[in-house]
Formats: sequence, C-alpha cells, structure tokens
Amino acid sequence: MTKTKKIALIVSGALTAVLLAVMDIALLPKIKAAAGGMNPFDLQMLGYTHETAVRFLSELSDAGRALYLHVQIPVDFAFLVVYTVFFALALRALLGNHRLLWLPLALAAADIAENTCVVLMLRADTVSTALTSFASGATLVKSILTYMTIAAVLVFALHRFFASRKKKQAAA
Repeated sequence: MTKTKKIALIVSGALTAVLLAVMDIALLPKIKAAAGGMNPFDLQMLGYTHETAVRFLSELSDAGRALYLHVQIPVDFAFLVVYTVFFALALRALLGNHRLLWLPLALAAADIAENTCVVLMLRADTVSTALTSFASGATLVKSILTYMTIAAVLVFALHRFFASRKKKQAAA
C-alpha cells in the first residue's frame, strides 16, 4: 500500500469516526427527543411500518424536522462518502484486489436511497405507504450491508494478523 493510500485510509477512518460520533452523540438524540422519544428512521435498523413512520413524523417537532433535514441528512451524506472510501480502501489493503469493492458501494447506494426517502418523507404533507415501504426496505438493506461490510473488514484483518503472526513464528 502506498503512503498516499495509507494516509487516505487513516484520514477517511478518522473522519468516519468523527462524523459517526457527531450523529450518535449530538444529532440523533436531539431528533429522538424532538419526536417524543421515537427513534429516527436511521436508527430503526430492522425497518418500520407505515404507521410507525406516520407517527414519528406527526410527533416530530418543527425544530426536530429542521434539524433532521438541514443538519442530520447533510452530515449523513458526508458520512456515507467517507465510510465508503474507508471501507473500500480497507478491503483493498487487506485483500490486495477489488473483489469486495461492491460491498461498500452497495452499502452507500442503500444509504443514499434511505436518505433520499427520509428527505421526501420529512418534506411531504402526506406520506404514501409505497414511500415508507421503500424507505423501510432501504434501511433494512443498509443495516444488513453495514454488518456484512464491517464483518468482512474484521474477518480479513484478523486473517492477515494471524497469517503474519504464523509467518513470524515459522521464521523464528
């Protein structure tokens, strides 16, 4: 891995952590509080029903809606860019090829679909069942792909760690 790619991996990883912390510590709890304690769409990892979405939107205060639309969503779009770069670089570094590059790209596509649906729902006067079904599906797919991507990075990192350790022991 070149020095430039190492720096890009470190910077994208650090930015991923910072943006995740901003969302998890500052933004999403405020949105949850502004919705009477209901989880924002992003945190309903197994999806949600049309009724749940409508209830969340009706409970959400105007200030909470503005925070979600004008702060959380832009931060989440920035987050998906940096975590996609981070995961793609990490998988490339661990595997030495592009075999699993589709995984972070599919994750980003699902996150874009989810965010787009959330924006549409937050701006709509009335939310259709079709929109909430698609949004819920995008959230579920994003959740699955998130766990798959993290698992792939961890599995290949552990494999590399134990392989290098075994190689050092054999050389000794």
